[in-house]
Amino acid sequence: MMSIIGAETIPIDLLNSYGLTMNHITTAVAEENRDVAAGQVTSDRFDVLAKTDGRFQSVDDIADIQPRIPGSNRTIALSEVAEVKDTHREERLFVRLNGEPSMQLSITKLPDANTLEVIEGVKSELNRLERRVYRWGMKSQLKLLM
Repeated sequence: MMSIIGAETIPIDLLNSYGLTMNHITTAVAEENRDVAAGQVTSDRFDVLAKTDGRFQSVDDIADIQPRIPGSNRTIALSEVAEVKDTHREERLFVRLNGEPSMQLSITKLPDANTLEVIEGVKSELNRLERRVYRWGMKSQLKLLM
């Protein structure tokens, strides 16, 4: 997972001095972090599908991204306009359930949505997610607050 957090992480004035915006940065990161099909190698004995290994392997891979400076043929390393580091965001809101660290998910029903259908949809999605993350010991508990 990657987060780009406003001006406290990336100095907007510095980006603007190069004509860059947050959209330029997010686009450059997304374009660099992908595998691309490179074709197929065939012979009488085998067929091999080839692809590039384009996923980030380290923080340095991200720091080395070269967004194009708008209106020119020049690029600049992301590390020149942003601090790139592998970290976690400081926890500012603590949620506990029965004394255990937890996560709270708030869902707001749209005015014209059917309440029962929304509840069933939420339950279904929580069950699907719970099956995917059960190996980490995560469980969901649904409480309806109105």
